Amino acid sequence: MSPAVLPTRSDGTQARLRLLRAALECFATHGFNKTSTRRIAQAAGVNLAAINYYFGSKAELYRAVYSQLCEIAAGANDGEPQGLPAAQAGLPTQLEAGVTLLSVLQIFFRVSLQPLKQSETIRLSMRLHFREMLEPSGMLQEHIERQIRPLHESLTALLCNQLGLAAPDDDVLRLSLTIQGLVVFHFVAQDVVMQLAPSLTATEEAIDTLAERLAIYALSMFEAERQRRAGKGQG
Repeated sequence: MSPAVLPTRSDGTQARLRLLRAALECFATHGFNKTSTRRIAQAAGVNLAAINYYFGSKAELYRAVYSQLCEIAAGANDGEPQGLPAAQAGLPTQLEAGVTLLSVLQIFFRVSLQPLKQSETIRLSMRLHFREMLEPSGMLQEHIERQIRPLHESLTALLCNQLGLAAPDDDVLRLSLTIQGLVVFHFVAQDVVMQLAPSLTATEEAIDTLAERLAIYALSMFEAERQRRAGKGQG
């Protein structure tokens, strides 16, 4: 049974928020191309014309959802401000005295997986960001430059530093992207994980354990690459 179409408030605040929340769920679940404005309007309980009235078009609604996630999260939590964790500016490109690569990787994975502990709105927003990588709609490049590239470059520089390289080669780039992929999988394939191994993200403690294990796996991949290079040199 489809939800009743609710009247909008004169100031439009609640109608606009309902559209943003409904669009987030629809876009995150079905993607931009497979989400119709009619589906969004029905999920939000507003008239179809409200999308054009408040946002101008489906594309502009998507842009608003993508860039106004903090507002959506606040509206979904009784007005209490709640946003995404601060975007990672990057990792240290070299280790200070007493700091190990494992400890840096542990921080990286703990921070990266933190959204899994947040509200459903935050989980959906992260899924939307990663879906954008698989089904780009025009927002991907901005996301790459603002968030993905700084993290990738700093992690790659750190790996180079630990391997004694002045600049990354293809193998370091493969390693860096593979380590980052350990995080991406748990967001992009969230539904798969929930069906195959729901206990891995069922509680905050389970998510912390997942972060610790991923850090160990990533360190093992780094050590394997270092040993491979050492064997090359001996040959």
